[in-house]
Amino acid sequence: MRRFMQGAFAGGVGAAVVMAAGVAMAGTGVGGVFNLGQSNSVNATSTLTGATAAPSLQVTNTSTGTGATGIGVTVPLSKPPLKVNSATRVANLNADYVDGYGSAGFVRTGQSSDVTAFTVISLSSRREVTISAPHPGLVMLQGTLYMESHDTGCAPCYGQARLSEPAASLVSPVTVQRIDAGSHSDNQTVSLGYTFPAKAGTHTYSLDVGSNSGALAFQNPTLSALYVAFGPTGQPPRFETAAAAPVAPRRGSTRQDGTFTAR
Repeated sequence: MRRFMQGAFAGGVGAAVVMAAGVAMAGTGVGGVFNLGQSNSVNATSTLTGATAAPSLQVTNTSTGTGATGIGVTVPLSKPPLKVNSATRVANLNADYVDGYGSAGFVRTGQSSDVTAFTVISLSSRREVTISAPHPGLVMLQGTLYMESHDTGCAPCYGQARLSEPAASLVSPVTVQRIDAGSHSDNQTVSLGYTFPAKAGTHTYSLDVGSNSGALAFQNPTLSALYVAFGPTGQPPRFETAAAAPVAPRRGSTRQDGTFTAR
């Protein structure tokens, strides 16, 4: 009986040691058991391989609490959290970023207009639009205005307009419109467009208007701006070229102060 008790005691101690060692090593290191509800660690790749018409791994979390998710993946900054071998669209996938761009980072727009009539000589800003570019991209500007004259002294008059980003010293070519009043009234609608490169940040664009005569009146200046993230090749623009220079109009000249003289 005594020997039996000693053997049983020794066996129990040995089993306890083995179980303790198993519990201590489970879930840690290569060959360890994956323990549910506990932290498991290994510095090696774990692979699940199979052939089934259903998902190989199904994760279901029925919690409705704050922060409940199906899978959480944590990686160092600049490292992708997932790696896939298929370009097939994933149904119901809701992503915040596409190639590093958020939903508000692809297109932005703004517009400014006024119905007040005005006269002007020196080329100066009449409408402004501010766009906040989230990434380097392009801003497409479209400007329109109406000009007219009922003065017989306009024989002829010249109105001019351009688009600009004053803070960056960027300007479009100058658009010139001839108004032949003479013995009758004359009017024209002027439309112009230009595309500017835009670094990330806030940009203010202007519709500049001028003329060679106070007899020429302007109305309804409208400036629209559209930011896009990519150029014609699908890449953000580069900023290696110098600022665009205004093109001298064929029927006049623009002085340094912005005034226009007809020839």
